[in-house]
Amino acid sequence: MSSDFIRKLDCFLRKIMIKSTIIIATIVSIIFFFVNNKALITFAEYLEKGNDSINTMVSIFTGIYFSLFILMLSLPAFSRIKQLGKKNYYSLLKILLFGLLWSILYSLWQIVLAFSNNEFLLIINYLLMLGFILSVLQCTLYFSIILSQDLMNSYEAGDEVSRDIQTIKRMLEEMERKEEIKRK
Repeated sequence: MSSDFIRKLDCFLRKIMIKSTIIIATIVSIIFFFVNNKALITFAEYLEKGNDSINTMVSIFTGIYFSLFILMLSLPAFSRIKQLGKKNYYSLLKILLFGLLWSILYSLWQIVLAFSNNEFLLIINYLLMLGFILSVLQCTLYFSIILSQDLMNSYEAGDEVSRDIQTIKRMLEEMERKEEIKRK
């Protein structure tokens, strides 16, 4: 997987998929608001009914984002992420940061909704949930591709390390034999 592939994937996810989804969601929201305001409110209320499961998912993904930040700090040298280059590495960090921010914003917004539950706040809740879901999709796609490559590389790297250890052992044995010959 080359950094060119990551750049194209980044362009598709960040510049095309997310922007087009936000534009489509905004257009649909505006149409619902002006044409049939009740339909948008009903949809937002329906989303609020499943709020407990969504909050659980948001909490889990907040932990996953923190774990991925820690993973980014402790990646081995053979990792594809370390080979991406500075620009793509920062792009991955931005994806993680925005995902974490969406998760935290959505969680904090639930506190606001607990005190007031008017129609406008429900629509904002819908948009925050949309942003969270898009960040989860983006992060999942990126890291599933990259980490699957890393898993394959770690297996190959383990074999390579074993071969290197065997080579070093043979070299040490050969050096010991030469030392014994010199002593005699």
